[in-house]
Amino acid sequence: MTTVVFIHGTGVRELRYGQALDRIRRGLSRHRPDLTVSPCYWGGTLGSRLGADGRSVPGLGPADDFSEQDRERARWAMLYDRPLYELELLEVAGGRPPRMTPGGREPGAELAERLEACAEQPEVRGAFEAAGLDEGPSPAVAAVAGSRACRAALARLEEDTAAVRGMLARAVTAQALAQVDGGPGTVDPGARDAVVGALLDALGGDEYGIGEVGAKVLRTAGALALQFGGDRLVVNRRGDWTEERHPLAGDVMAYLARGGGIRDFIAERVRAVEGPVALLAHSLGGVAAVDLLVQQELPQVELLVTVGSQAPFLYELDALPCLPFPTALPARFPRWVNVFDRRDLLSYLARPVFPGRAEDVEVDNGQPVTTAHSGYWNNESIYRLLASEVRA
Repeated sequence: MTTVVFIHGTGVRELRYGQALDRIRRGLSRHRPDLTVSPCYWGGTLGSRLGADGRSVPGLGPADDFSEQDRERARWAMLYDRPLYELELLEVAGGRPPRMTPGGREPGAELAERLEACAEQPEVRGAFEAAGLDEGPSPAVAAVAGSRACRAALARLEEDTAAVRGMLARAVTAQALAQVDGGPGTVDPGARDAVVGALLDALGGDEYGIGEVGAKVLRTAGALALQFGGDRLVVNRRGDWTEERHPLAGDVMAYLARGGGIRDFIAERVRAVEGPVALLAHSLGGVAAVDLLVQQELPQVELLVTVGSQAPFLYELDALPCLPFPTALPARFPRWVNVFDRRDLLSYLARPVFPGRAEDVEVDNGQPVTTAHSGYWNNESIYRLLASEVRA
């Protein structure tokens, strides 16, 4: 009778391993009740640990309050990623319909003209040049002015234009920074702020006297920025995040530095079970299983099933510890089925780099990219695949 030995991946500890093992046993029993699933839990004794209780990590002390500087950095973190961020929030928030007078112009018309003309202002061009933004203001101004968010903001503009002036100035600046070689972080923050100031002047003034809708949008933008891109938030929570999540990266680094212990542990588990063995290895477990089968001869292993594994990618990078690229797999290497989900960004293809020695099988875990890597054990197609691949 074949035994399936389940090898977990990075960051997994006892509770999560037990839950996954139970799901795998139940799933396989629906298709092959004759199979035995044997545990191979290495995280308890060989998983990474903070040997000095995390004393190397800044941020384990009391959290600092948010400063105005923190809020400003958070805002730019969001704008670097999405230059129209504030304008898009304004579009969603809306506002009162523009107040029109007979024969008058829409309140946003003058600001739209100022925006289009500011690219030719000497002060604006000089600020761009000083910041190293060699393409000048014209492309960024055109991109912002032609955007739906800008048009919507100007169409709904109230008499008070202060908030929108600031949003436009930052949007144009962020749009220009997005084109910088090396990323926006290579531009001095002082030079960046000088560009915003020059654009604000060209658009008609500063941001004082912001109206109700503008103030609401800026408060919302600031709160979201602090939540998703705030430096102080990250710094304040760094200690907690490290304690909670360090095994994810720590196990990988520990394995690549000194992975022999994990490989030996898996080999001992294989030798301890009876009959032919199929290794079912997830994530880093697949890396360790491939390395082990390259390094040691384990004739009882007749099948390797890697699930969401990085082994092919590490091999292509010449970073697989036991198999330098482009060395071929040894002749004794067992049949290899590699399972991947396109939304699992930690899964890779084996067949293109191991032609004739590995078979790739695509599955869909029904999860977004953020959770696809952990979704395999709730996917019934995995158990159907195992049931058909494992020798009776």
